[in-house]
Amino acid sequence: MLEYHLALVGLLVGTQVFFTVLAVTNVRHGERAIGAAEKWLATDLGVDDPDRIRRMRRADAGLSVLRSWLVLLAALLALYGGPLDGLVDWFAATDLGTVASGTALFAVLAAGYAVLVAPIKAFEAFVVRALLGASRPPLSAWAIGQTVRAAALLVGAAVAGAAVTAAATTWPDRWWLLGLGLVAVAVVVGQVFYPQLRHRVLDDPEPVTDGPVYDAVSEVFERAGQARPDVYRTTGGDHASKMDAHVSGLGDGRVVLSDAMVEELSPEQLQGVVAHELAHLTNGHLWKGLVGVVAQAALAAALLGYLVDAAWTYAMFGVGSGATHVGLALALAWAYPVVRLTAPLRNAPTVAFERRADAFAREVLDDPEPLRSALARISGGLLIDPFPHRVYVLFHYTHPPIPARLRALRTETDEG
Repeated sequence: MLEYHLALVGLLVGTQVFFTVLAVTNVRHGERAIGAAEKWLATDLGVDDPDRIRRMRRADAGLSVLRSWLVLLAALLALYGGPLDGLVDWFAATDLGTVASGTALFAVLAAGYAVLVAPIKAFEAFVVRALLGASRPPLSAWAIGQTVRAAALLVGAAVAGAAVTAAATTWPDRWWLLGLGLVAVAVVVGQVFYPQLRHRVLDDPEPVTDGPVYDAVSEVFERAGQARPDVYRTTGGDHASKMDAHVSGLGDGRVVLSDAMVEELSPEQLQGVVAHELAHLTNGHLWKGLVGVVAQAALAAALLGYLVDAAWTYAMFGVGSGATHVGLALALAWAYPVVRLTAPLRNAPTVAFERRADAFAREVLDDPEPLRSALARISGGLLIDPFPHRVYVLFHYTHPPIPARLRALRTETDEG
């Protein structure tokens, strides 16, 4: 079994080393690019102090790498330090059954992850952003938001653990199909229903029924041939202080704009942002984007199916082959690096959709300037990394880098 352990640890650590090196490379690449583009940053993004972007990039990269290594260390300690054996013995003693054990096990894993990363998220939201002079959410709103997200993660993990464990035990030859279905459902819930829940429960929404903002948004919908929307402004929650906007398509034509978005952008710039978001709704980008997600999930599901059926998966850690719930958890340890390394399959379609949404906004408004200036303002205000390395983009970006988007819009302006 030694070779299997070496392979597992090598895959986990090797993948993390790759992403650590990539993060360092990305930071160094950006340092050079920022130094050569300080004038552009000031004129186009309104960033008079490029050092703030440099510090933000370093902080984001450092915290992301730290979080990943802590999760990896926790996973290795769970596998080789005794907690796994303790959990297996506990489940065996309780006679919960395979499905109930799978539900509990995956809930425990999700809860452990949430507790592990919570201090890093807090440090990033308050300490780092305070040192950099960036906007920070109210403490109470942030705490409530994090609690809701952790609860959603725990419930989602429990439901997925129950469903997949049940399928793997009762439908062993085809259970991976259910796994793919769960991925699709998770994407829809995460991108459609969760924003609706967050909006109604956490954001303290305030209807906007008249005035410049409502008129600007309504004009966009009219130009696009859509019914007049319901417009809301978030006045609470941890999203109110971020420049955030989304358009939902659950039959109500709902547009949600954060306080910061309304305060920082002009009505014309809001039109550019709303037109971009409306493109995703009218062109079905959410559903089309499932192709990339499912393609990535199919690879992971095939690997999981093989590992759950392999006797050596259980023998590595002295687990009985009948403990399917434990086999799934062990299989995930092998599959997680594969998911990280195949991220370009998931990201490539969404990057293409973002480009099309920018083009849609330009066409609907017959002018690229509202979106171009809005993107520049948002990027500069949030200190978004303007110059990521192209390989880093493949693995981490669902949107094209800001300079590429501005360049595409500016080219159209010059040609016009």
